[in-house]
Amino acid sequence: MQYKHIIPISDQKIENLYTLWLNNGFENEEKIDIKKALLKGSEKDINQIHLYSIEHEGEILSSVILIFQIDNPYISGLGEVCTKIDIRGNNYAYKLCKLARDDFFSIDNSQGNFLGTVNPNAARIYKRLGWEKIKNSEVMFNSNFFSSFENFVENYYIKSDDLKISIGGPRFRLSLIPFLLSNKQFLYSDINVGIFGEIKSAACLSLYEQYNSLSRNNGNWLCMHNLFNQIYGISTYITQDKKKYRIDGISNHLYKNDFYELINRTYNLVLKNDPSEVYADILTEDEFKIEIFSELGFVLSNNYYYKFEDKIEKLFNRMVAKIK
Repeated sequence: MQYKHIIPISDQKIENLYTLWLNNGFENEEKIDIKKALLKGSEKDINQIHLYSIEHEGEILSSVILIFQIDNPYISGLGEVCTKIDIRGNNYAYKLCKLARDDFFSIDNSQGNFLGTVNPNAARIYKRLGWEKIKNSEVMFNSNFFSSFENFVENYYIKSDDLKISIGGPRFRLSLIPFLLSNKQFLYSDINVGIFGEIKSAACLSLYEQYNSLSRNNGNWLCMHNLFNQIYGISTYITQDKKKYRIDGISNHLYKNDFYELINRTYNLVLKNDPSEVYADILTEDEFKIEIFSELGFVLSNNYYYKFEDKIEKLFNRMVAKIK
């Protein structure tokens, strides 16, 4: 039988979901984007989460998760599309994805949905339902207003002269997706979260966990955003020994002055912790970011090669701040 549940759901149903996911495609719990805390309602006042499922006698046979921000339901993410291996081929995933898609697009002001996949069989299902692969990525986009992701970006990212800076958090969970995908025209990287724009990635709902995990390295992230939580720049920082800090960030190049202010704000935040050293590791080709950090007083110390997870190796400059 087909069901729709609005999060939070019971502990037992969460365990049933995780049993489905871990036994039918997900290597371990770290690979699951929708954490148990989310399913228990940790963000219920910020993000609305729907579970669409096909169940039989208490067992979950197939699942789809839809998530969107309550106050600004412009965009949404689809994830955890999973069906038991031994019953695949019954169109369960197709039916649930269609239900989730139609459900979201029935909401006033809804504009686009994102999902990531490297599975060609799954991609064919999504394509039948209107999702299209975004250029230079493994993320797919669907919209009931725009013909392409590029067209969506032109209309979604309104020019904003009133940008704010806030500590990163759940209200930016979905905004991360179009921000990073729309800036692939620029060279960008953030070594603190292992992001490099040239990598063709399926990262979608998992992006938030990449940033949220910074706290495990005594770090954090800040967003430069407008009133609708659309992101125009992100800064990050981490420390390994509570004395040496590394700062990084990504920005839309059209907002250079604002990005300068974002990095400066992050630097001043780090200085409050009385660091022994503050530095940035920047792609040698990234003249935009090198200029920003140079203006803030960072100077070249050395360079080295860094290898990203997909084995791409790039040369980075280490720039060190002159702490007064």
